[in-house]
Amino acid sequence: MATVRYGDLVHLRSIVHNKYLSVDRRGDLSADRNLAGDYESFTIEGKAHKMPILSNDKIHIRSFAGKFVTVSIQGNPYANRDVPTEMETLVIRVDDSNKPVTYEDVITIASRGNKLFSADPDGTILASTNKSDFRWDEFQFVKVLDPVLLKAAEQSSWTSAPALSKQEAEDASIKEEEERKRQEAEDAAKLKSEQEGQILKEKQEYLRKQEQERIRKEREEYDRLEEERLRLEQENARKEQERIRLENEEQERLRLEQERLEQERLERERLELERLEQERYRLEQERIKAEQDEQERLRREQAEREKQTFHEDDERRKQAERELRQQQREQREREQIERQIRQEKENAARSQQDKLDEKLRIEQERERFERMRMEEKNRVATQANALNPNPTSPPQNRSRSNSTSTKTCLLMKFKSSAHNQGHVEISNDGDDRIIANAVMHYDDANSKIVVTQASDNRIMCVIKKRLLALHPSFNIKRNDVLIATCTQRFKVGSRKFNYELANGLKYELIGEFGHHFLVKKDDVLFCTMWDNKEVFKLDINTTNSAEVMHVIAMYMIMLEQRIATGNFSAWKL
Repeated sequence: MATVRYGDLVHLRSIVHNKYLSVDRRGDLSADRNLAGDYESFTIEGKAHKMPILSNDKIHIRSFAGKFVTVSIQGNPYANRDVPTEMETLVIRVDDSNKPVTYEDVITIASRGNKLFSADPDGTILASTNKSDFRWDEFQFVKVLDPVLLKAAEQSSWTSAPALSKQEAEDASIKEEEERKRQEAEDAAKLKSEQEGQILKEKQEYLRKQEQERIRKEREEYDRLEEERLRLEQENARKEQERIRLENEEQERLRLEQERLEQERLERERLELERLEQERYRLEQERIKAEQDEQERLRREQAEREKQTFHEDDERRKQAERELRQQQREQREREQIERQIRQEKENAARSQQDKLDEKLRIEQERERFERMRMEEKNRVATQANALNPNPTSPPQNRSRSNSTSTKTCLLMKFKSSAHNQGHVEISNDGDDRIIANAVMHYDDANSKIVVTQASDNRIMCVIKKRLLALHPSFNIKRNDVLIATCTQRFKVGSRKFNYELANGLKYELIGEFGHHFLVKKDDVLFCTMWDNKEVFKLDINTTNSAEVMHVIAMYMIMLEQRIATGNFSAWKL
């Protein structure tokens, strides 16, 4: 490690800021240079030339312009003294030992009163502090290697004493000792005054620190308020930016919406143009296809005409075969129809034969009934003649009169007056005079037929409590009094109906509903009835009105299903 010696040309560099110590033309010191030149070059003087500088040595620092560095009472260093004095004496320190100072050592420079040189961040040099907390008072020697600066420094005059003789050295030593004592006395006096000044300075420093603390607090408060103001301004600026952002977003949204609508409109127009183009293309294709089809049709017709000339004989042969097959098919159909007609004729003949047989049976039954009636009449006449031996009129006339009076022929007509309601009128055959009438209707709620407004209470006030289709056996009441019990039995094509009065009198009706009926009384043919669906004709061989009315009531009960369903049209109303 190179040792720093008296008479060396050096640069002083701040450790913390890495700036070089410089002297301007006015002699002011600063530490704000990044590069070192002649204004940043200093010579260390104080002892014999080229002697090593030890820690805690008193030295003089001379600038490149030949001015010595001094410190004012206020602590401001300058380089404006031509001759070094006590004010220009500085102490260089590495540590508490007296080892030689090297260029690698970190040094401090103390002025009178033990004030350390320090370099502020702005480059200001002060000598007013005992110790810096930020290492602003630490420096380092940098050896000058520029030959121009070294040559210029050698040509400058050296203010140190030249080498002396031994006597002169002793005299100088004595003088120096005296000077040292005097200097110590002066230093003691100065120390005392400096201590007093130091106390004053400390007091001033305390006051200054209080003032600085107050200023610091005020500055902190100001900074806080300034930060709060800045925060509010930033918040307002942020809100303003947010508002501007929302406005921009809204404008952007509107712009995008307009662009979207414009794009949709353009898309619709494009699609419409495409559709029209496709439609035009389709029509063009259809036209081309129609032309092609027409050409193909003409070609086929031409081909057919050409083929027809070659296949006429084959077509005539095929046509002849088709006609032959058609004739054979028609012949088979005619034969089948003839077979069906023969079958129908045979069936009709059998049905007609059955009807003739039935008619013959009915005529035989009627003849038997007539014979029985005549025998009964003759018996009654014989009994009457036996009881009345002197009759007032001839028996033949009486018999004719009885025969006429026991024959009764009635007509019943049905008319529709409303839904589920019918009107019945009864008259003699060949006479329009109405001898009885009634109104009947069907009660849906109670499922019964009610006959009201009857001119003859013996036959018309009939109530059926249940439907015949569901209840073949039922009772007939008049004013809640049982007057008859009815039962019916069915077989294919006909029905049998029993009507038994409360007094034991029984009637039986047998026949095809809606056509011809035979009525028996106690197993004896009583009367015949015909119903042509428009007028009911009753041919009864009695003048007993009660018996006539019973038969009429029995037929009305047979028609209850038509009334119950409201199907009066079946009666040709």
